[in-house]
Amino acid sequence: MNEAHFVDTSALVKRYIDERGSTALHERTFGRTEVAVLVSSLTYAEMYATFSRLLRDGEVTVAEHRTVLERFERDWSSFVIVEFGPSVRNLVAELASAHALRGSDLAQLASAAHMRSRRAMDLFVVCDLRLANAATLINLSVFNPELEPGDRRT
Repeated sequence: MNEAHFVDTSALVKRYIDERGSTALHERTFGRTEVAVLVSSLTYAEMYATFSRLLRDGEVTVAEHRTVLERFERDWSSFVIVEFGPSVRNLVAELASAHALRGSDLAQLASAAHMRSRRAMDLFVVCDLRLANAATLINLSVFNPELEPGDRRT
């Protein structure tokens, strides 16, 4: 692997649900064999919550929900999981005072910052604008697939 992309839940959903940014995410991250995908351990719960909400809201069928969950479970073992350990928790405390983020977003930002400090991450892939702005303020390289002009999905 030549590159490592930390993928926040807001972007990772686009791997499984066809929406604006899905094509750009595939082209930049998942369509390239040389890219390692890093995710926070928190992402597991966030993805299940998101998929369940989509089912409840009628945005996916029961069959689509089952397929998405199966695909996500298959992918999970290929991701590099960033655990919410002491190093990440210490960054949460530091970042909380400087950035007005929800707890889950703060955990994602701290996880990405931790991996960058270990020189184990090249790009933070995120669609949440508030989180992307906070990442930029701490000098993370950010890619928002929703802002790619070539992505035609709406």
